[in-house]
Amino acid sequence: MKTVRFLLLVSATLFFQFSIAKPTPSLVYEVNLNDRADDEFKVTLHVSGLTADNAVYQFASTAPGTYQVMDIGRYVRSFRAFDAKGKEVKTTQVSTNQWKFDQPEKVRKVQYSIAETWDTPVNEHKPYNMCGTSIENDHVLINGQGVFGFPSGMQSTPIELKLNYPLSGR
Repeated sequence: MKTVRFLLLVSATLFFQFSIAKPTPSLVYEVNLNDRADDEFKVTLHVSGLTADNAVYQFASTAPGTYQVMDIGRYVRSFRAFDAKGKEVKTTQVSTNQWKFDQPEKVRKVQYSIAETWDTPVNEHKPYNMCGTSIENDHVLINGQGVFGFPSGMQSTPIELKLNYPLSGR
């Protein structure tokens, strides 16, 4: 009988803890591949639950596996954040690869455009093509580190990726 009571107590405790646990935030990226103007990827990140620990949005500085300096932040052409009502939340670029949200807890959407690496001129650290990105009328190449950034502290957060692309051939 004591074993049954113990198991019921453990089950009730676990149920209670799971029911009050905060939901795991996710990062939902949306890439508009219908608009290929200027050889730029147009990215929208839908996010909630950011805190002061997530105040910095980070782009890759090196390429996984090659350890090559990429400084993907050099390719960012616009970067903006918005609250749930669509009002802009102030951001500041704090380094080559980082933008800081003034009020991270209000951020619900991040929008940025980022140039492809294949034919965007840079003075140094040209990314190795197989680690890079390309967006042309007849093809798209996405290497994640060349298109997607993330809020600090959220490297292992689950992501969802939505690609909006033309249904018919170009």
